[in-house]
Amino acid sequence: MLAELLKQTSIIIWDEAPMSDRRCFECLDRSLKDILDCEAKTFGGMSMLLGGDFRQTLPVSPKSTPSEIVSLTLPNSYLWPYFKLCKLSANMRLKDSSMSSKIELNASDFATWLVQVGDGRIGNMDTVDRINTKWIEIPRSLLIPPSENGLDSLINFVYGDIFQTNVSTSMLSGRAIVCPKNETIQHINDIVMRKIPGVSKIYESADSIEFNGKQTTEFNTFYPLEYLNGLTFPSIPAHSLLLKINTPIMLIRNINQKEGLCNGTRLMVSQLLSNVIEASIITGTSIGKKVFLPRIRFIHKAPDIPFTFIRKQFPVKICYGMTINKSQVLTMSQTVTTVSNLHYGCPGTTIQLRILRMWTPQVRTQETWFLAVDRNGDAVQILGQRKDQGYLQSVLIPSKCYTIEKYACGIPDRYQKWLDNEVYIAAGMASSITSIQDTHTIPACWFTFITKKQIADYVDRHADFIGVFSKLIRCTKKNKEPYLLLILKNELGEDIAISLWKECTNIPSKFDVVGLENTVAPVVVAITSIKISTYDGSLRLGTSSASHLYINPPIPETPLLTDSFRTFSDSSIFFDIPTPLGDILQRGHPELLNKSFTTKAVITAYVFSDCWYQVQCPNCKMSAFKQGKSWFCPSDGIINAPTIMFKLSATLTDENNSIVALLSDNAAQDLFGSTADKLIPDDDINCRGQLPAIATTVQGIAKKMKLRITNTSTDTNIRFMITDIEKSNPQETTYPTTPAPHHQSPSKDSEKDCSSVPQHSRANVRRSLPFESQDTSNTKRKSARKIE
Repeated sequence: MLAELLKQTSIIIWDEAPMSDRRCFECLDRSLKDILDCEAKTFGGMSMLLGGDFRQTLPVSPKSTPSEIVSLTLPNSYLWPYFKLCKLSANMRLKDSSMSSKIELNASDFATWLVQVGDGRIGNMDTVDRINTKWIEIPRSLLIPPSENGLDSLINFVYGDIFQTNVSTSMLSGRAIVCPKNETIQHINDIVMRKIPGVSKIYESADSIEFNGKQTTEFNTFYPLEYLNGLTFPSIPAHSLLLKINTPIMLIRNINQKEGLCNGTRLMVSQLLSNVIEASIITGTSIGKKVFLPRIRFIHKAPDIPFTFIRKQFPVKICYGMTINKSQVLTMSQTVTTVSNLHYGCPGTTIQLRILRMWTPQVRTQETWFLAVDRNGDAVQILGQRKDQGYLQSVLIPSKCYTIEKYACGIPDRYQKWLDNEVYIAAGMASSITSIQDTHTIPACWFTFITKKQIADYVDRHADFIGVFSKLIRCTKKNKEPYLLLILKNELGEDIAISLWKECTNIPSKFDVVGLENTVAPVVVAITSIKISTYDGSLRLGTSSASHLYINPPIPETPLLTDSFRTFSDSSIFFDIPTPLGDILQRGHPELLNKSFTTKAVITAYVFSDCWYQVQCPNCKMSAFKQGKSWFCPSDGIINAPTIMFKLSATLTDENNSIVALLSDNAAQDLFGSTADKLIPDDDINCRGQLPAIATTVQGIAKKMKLRITNTSTDTNIRFMITDIEKSNPQETTYPTTPAPHHQSPSKDSEKDCSSVPQHSRANVRRSLPFESQDTSNTKRKSARKIE
């Protein structure tokens, strides 16, 4: 009858073929040749389809050496050359739209990592057995944290909700704790059964033995029933089987294949009777069908025991936990990979990302890059180049979420590496890109902020910065190309200066200068992908093609910085303890050199010569003159946008002393709340000797400020300069307004020295910038160019 069935068969499908002994296939080959009467063809001409993975379990041969086990595998058979090898790339177990996004490690990540383990691509060679043994570091997401309750945490993670709710078949069919050993499985099942509510019922087996060969009449006394009940063997249920209603169980024998009762079928107990168990099938082709399971006989005969063991018991095991081999019937619950599992050459596994930024490099215009982030908060670069460039620009919209498939992973070169990732995603028209609904599981922002102390560690790399907006200074490079210098203050009140090049400032989507200057202070600014480099031995910060500027970004750092600067915009001045003017005046030139002092004083008067401001050519830094309604430079001719700065000094008075100090342009802007050009009236020729009205409103008010001596100071002629001043809400002072007793007003040369410094505390902003120019005009021009 079987022979007739084989003659009518077109193909034989053999699953998990690598686990079978090669001699099984050779025996089938000989049998089919005989039955089909075809000795000339392999398997008698019958088509054979074998499935399996040689990276999984090989044929089981107890007490065999590794070489003996390998010799039993199919590739060592004479039949192997007749097979055609086909590789499958899509994991169908991951095609489940109902998978939850709450599970930390998704199935795709695990599958990718598992393939790497099977291929031997990860791990370190063992020092003793370098050929056959590797040490593999298991990802943290796959590990139970070391604690006394680690196993309970794992059980609650997988089965926590079934302890309080009515259990359904769908809740049990997709869950299991997988372990390599039966002892561990039994331990886990015992723990879960104690947690599950309900009345339990215990089924005990009937055990017996049969003699092998000649035994004496006293043989039975050597193996009492209590000893037999304690024996356990693979694929044989335990003597005592404890069950409750709604417990998941698994068949360990084929009972009725037509009815779906096969080895590995999972069921849920619905009724516990004395001689049968009623259960519903929850996996396979007969889901929902109710069946009755009887006790059957299990016979175990092995050469290492002197008898044949027989146990009559229900052919089931509890399957809250199951072995690795049995777990192949499971359907995993997640489909999406993550950035952390991308590697060079990996297949384009489905990944869900939010696009955050887009840019085109200034030099490599045939490339368009995107920065995207996954639901774990990890970022990756996406590249579209040449013919795919325009397609990705039209499909991938910043702030939107997408599912991307059929992509490749490449290794970026030094000019493509804006992130520290080892790979990037190369996508294009061949990729499958689907827009998905915005989800809060994928972050809407991503930054890698570093502190000022960390800047030296990021040379020739890119980093992000955040701080409170202080100044935006318009500067000019040596080639007369304009650029902006952004001054931020961090949480410590330290200045961070960042050069904003045209590749950032000329693109409104990257840099909104109007929004930056018009937003109500304090303004928190986050700026990304800043290139850190060295110039003349000093560190410099500058934007790159990937740089984007964000105003008050919705991140936790924003309110912290805002609160810190809400009362006093200059925290460094506010928190410093003021030094009395008398203590500063008692110091000599060596003690004052290269130092700055915080003091609190009142401005009682202003000092300037013929004009309270000066006008410079933005290119050569020479003084410009008015010709009609235009400004004229002796070197460059008519200037359309000259640089206008304050040029005056102030008399400072505290309770006991007074001094005269130059006002740097930056300090004057903080004091008057405006730049000099905005305070010049239309009839400026008649008003050059008259200070703006705003200047008188801040007289007689106590303010904190920073003082230092100018570079032109000597031991006999010390001149002070105000480099920074408090911008807080002022309070009137009762300090006396006596004149400075021993300090003359600064000379014209020293006033020029003051006005030539448009940026305060340059040594704190960027080390490559000098604090102020030299005394002579020629040296002054060279220093101004160096500042650029």
